[in-house]
Parts: sequence; C-alpha cells; structure tokens
Amino acid sequence: MRQDAPLQNRQSWLRQVARRTLSALLPRRLFLTGGPRSSRQVCLTFDDGPDPVHTPRLLDILGHLGITATFFLIGRRAEAYPEIVRRIVVEGHEIGNHTWSHRHPHSLSSVEFVDEVRHTDALLLQVTGRRSVLYRPPHGKLTPRQLLQAWSCHQTIVLWNHDAKDYARTSTDDLASYLEKQPPRGGDIVLMHDTNPFAAEVLPRLATDVQRRGLSFATPWVWLPDLRRAPCSPIT
Repeated sequence: MRQDAPLQNRQSWLRQVARRTLSALLPRRLFLTGGPRSSRQVCLTFDDGPDPVHTPRLLDILGHLGITATFFLIGRRAEAYPEIVRRIVVEGHEIGNHTWSHRHPHSLSSVEFVDEVRHTDALLLQVTGRRSVLYRPPHGKLTPRQLLQAWSCHQTIVLWNHDAKDYARTSTDDLASYLEKQPPRGGDIVLMHDTNPFAAEVLPRLATDVQRRGLSFATPWVWLPDLRRAPCSPIT
C-alpha cells in the first residue's frame, strides 16, 4: 500500500490541475467549482441522500436557521424515499443529479453512464415535477467522454472547492474543529453529506461563523445563468 502512495498522490495532483484548468477555461454554465472570491455567498451542498433519518433532521435545522442548500441525490435512494425528496423541494432547497447507483464513473460504459443520468433525471422529474440540470459525479470524477455526454444531457457539472470531509470525521466536535481551522470563504461550494449526523449537528456553529464574517448562504444558481431545461439526448 505504501508503494502505491506516490502514484495516488500524483493522480490526485493531476486531477486538481485538470479541475482548475477546466474551471478557468470553461464557462460556469458548463463546469462550476465555485464562485468568484468577491462573492459574499457560500453554497452548502449535501451528497448521497436522501437518508431516512439524517436528511429530515438536516432539513429541520436548515429550516430553523433559514439556510437554503443543495442536495445531490442518488436516484435509487430518491426512489425509496420520495416524500423526503418532495420535502427538500417544497422547503425551497435545490436538487441535483448524483447518478442512479453511485457507481464510480470509471467503471461505467458510455451507455451505462448516460442511463444513470437519464434514469435519475426522469425519477426526480416524476417525484417533484422539476427537472434538475445540476449534476455532480460520484467522487467528483468524469472521463472526457462522460463530460461531453453530461453536457449533451444539458447538465451543468457542479463540483466543489471546499471539502469538509465529514465522512472521515469521528464526531461533531472533530468536524467543527476542522471547519474553524479552514472556514468557508465567499465563493465556496462546500461539500458535505446527509448520510451521517455530523453535518446537521455542526450547522448552527457553521452558520454563526459564516454570518459573523458577513457572508450568506445560497445555491449554485447565484453564479449561473438561467439554463435551458431540456430532455437528455445522449451522444453516440
């Protein structure tokens, strides 16, 4: 395992370079990793839900704090808990496509990739009456062809530039300590997950800190134009 560490570090560095390059070259309506540093907004995003326990609790706290967030939903979980998906939308939050099964993008064929996007898109439309055009790939990874296919489905790729790594934290205090040392800045898209309790529990402290620094919460739409919501037409 130790022998693989230099290779893994190099691959991680190359991915970061590729992400920064794409972010600099492409318009935000195609590839969004964050907003301008001059922005006074922070976007909270939550991946991998909906969860039958943690997502409703997170929604309770978001509502109490008056914060709007974005949920990137896994299709098969959305199918299992449609009432939670509807609640997310009714309470004013944004939803995004996080594929149907959360399989690693590199393990999918071209046909499978498009099916994952289309299946989730159709399910979210059926449940909410709203077609999502915000797409986040599992692990934030895409092949060049998948990038083109996502665009052919009229999806905007939404990644992040602030990873709270809440999945690796051992407690709420552990997560809070990390966010205090590396607080979100204006223009940040913060990655968290609504599949564990720590994100919900840390929100009051995070909200106080963000607002104390003169920032507010928003969804990625604050940095995007009005995008055309068209049906997916995969390339071949």
